[in-house]
Amino acid sequence: MIIRADDPKEGYFPTTIRVGRHCAPQDSYIGVRLGVAEGLLSGITTVHDWSHNTVSPQHADAEIQALKDIGIRARFSYGTGQGHPADKTMNLTDLARVQKQWTAADGMLHIGACLRTARVSRSARLDSGGVVPHRI
Repeated sequence: MIIRADDPKEGYFPTTIRVGRHCAPQDSYIGVRLGVAEGLLSGITTVHDWSHNTVSPQHADAEIQALKDIGIRARFSYGTGQGHPADKTMNLTDLARVQKQWTAADGMLHIGACLRTARVSRSARLDSGGVVPHRI
């Protein structure tokens, strides 16, 4: 299967949203291990795991465990699962747990968060004369 960016039905985003919710924590673990191994073979010694499919606390733990097991210097950024509603916040309670539990004293692992930008509907942009209100 070829995944094209410009295909609205079978492109990258529709495919990852459709498939992502079915990934088990072990799938996340294996994916991180494979990605980091490929990076190491290319000479990369530090990675940023922008975890864009944190379906559950177990998924977060699996990805972090993979980073620890392979022994690479990393930043894990806690995100949301594929298809997570844009108007819902990520699991901030679990993000705090991950920060407390997994931050490494040796400096090999840092914890962050994948933050989304505010989304404004097309009608809201048109209603405001095309000017999107700035939100922080």
